[in-house]
Amino acid sequence: NILGHAFFQATFLVIMLFFGQIIFDIPYESNTPFYIDGVGTNKTKHYTLIFHMFVFLQVFNEINARKLGPYEYNVFSGFFSNTLFVGVIIGTIIVQMVLVQYGGVPIRTTPLTPFEHTACICVGLLSLVNALLVKAFLPVSWFEKLHMKEEAMTDEEEKNAFTTSFRKSFRQSIRKQISQKMNDKVQ
Repeated sequence: NILGHAFFQATFLVIMLFFGQIIFDIPYESNTPFYIDGVGTNKTKHYTLIFHMFVFLQVFNEINARKLGPYEYNVFSGFFSNTLFVGVIIGTIIVQMVLVQYGGVPIRTTPLTPFEHTACICVGLLSLVNALLVKAFLPVSWFEKLHMKEEAMTDEEEKNAFTTSFRKSFRQSIRKQISQKMNDKVQ
């Protein structure tokens, strides 16, 4: 799944990088600045389209990543049962639209037309089709021989690991919540 989507996404983004000017009819010279007097040029529009497509490819891949089994084709099964996930997807889309439409010079974006937004969303939607094709035509057995090193870390490595501090603080917050609940029940 990961390799299939990585290849798919890289292909679309490279096509957009080299042929996006032609596809969306936004000509500019390579030495064109991104902004002239604070107004985005066609170069900015081109790179905004690439950014927008990238984000929508990610959004729809998040939906794909919910079902990774070889025969789990319906990625929308139980979709609305996880409100946090739905909230993250909606939040990502809203933030993306705001960044593109109003980000301007600080974000290096320029507003897109409704057609351009729709094109980016449609390219993102193709991730769903890509996931179906990958599951249908690339058997899991082809990749079963690929293994990652799965050795446990030594005590010293564990102690010095960057993520250890996060786990400690997470465990401490969980313990604190449990003890507060226990105290509330006692009272």
